[in-house]
Amino acid sequence: ISGSANAEAVLEWTRAQSPALRTLVIAGSSAGSIALQGRWANRVIDRLQKKHTRVVVHADSFAGLLFPVGQVSFITSVLYKTWGSCSSIALPLDFKVACETGTLTIDELFRSTMRAHPHAHFSMINSKVDKDQLRYAAVLAHNTVMPSEFYKEMTLLLKTFVQEPNFRSYLVDGEFHTFLRRQELFIATPLGAAGGGNGTVLSKWLGGFATCQWHMPSSGEHVEGRQVNVTEAGDPESPADYCDPALVG
Repeated sequence: ISGSANAEAVLEWTRAQSPALRTLVIAGSSAGSIALQGRWANRVIDRLQKKHTRVVVHADSFAGLLFPVGQVSFITSVLYKTWGSCSSIALPLDFKVACETGTLTIDELFRSTMRAHPHAHFSMINSKVDKDQLRYAAVLAHNTVMPSEFYKEMTLLLKTFVQEPNFRSYLVDGEFHTFLRRQELFIATPLGAAGGGNGTVLSKWLGGFATCQWHMPSSGEHVEGRQVNVTEAGDPESPADYCDPALVG
């Protein structure tokens, strides 16, 4: 609760100091990405966006995946109670009942923000088998989460997100965690955090959000993170280079 109050104070101060923002960029990495998806992006937009403000939201290195898949509701309810999320001032009243019963998920909140702000632009950046996200998932599951299982669930999640016209995703081969605050931001491509191939560099791809210019890959091209190597169908067998066709474009 105190954290929410502190955040509100910062928003109020920023609003007073910047009455006419032309561009508003909201970004969070790792745990910050959780907060961003879990309604703080929505709260910041509501408080700071003006009529002609261009809004960009970047969620870096947290897809919100929970395991085992059959116990997501139970794990979610435990997390929300631990974090005090259901009493957060950032959570709208119409979501509080679902939050308290454990039926509200982070991805549902993120999608609702996209729909509430159709003129804002949203992105999610992830490594396909992010080592820190895997460890987090394993702790909550009290069991090992296989990279192939993790990437399969991430693919299914992103397939729901890309149905929103104002959402884009950038996926990177490998297990690297968090890009926005590291030098890899300027060299990473879909082939890996160290770069390589002909794909669009992550920093350049993100720059397209400021001008609303989306680079569209040709069929099978290993670019930009709406994914790569479209050679198979079905579940990912090789997390290092599989890409679901539904996520290309």
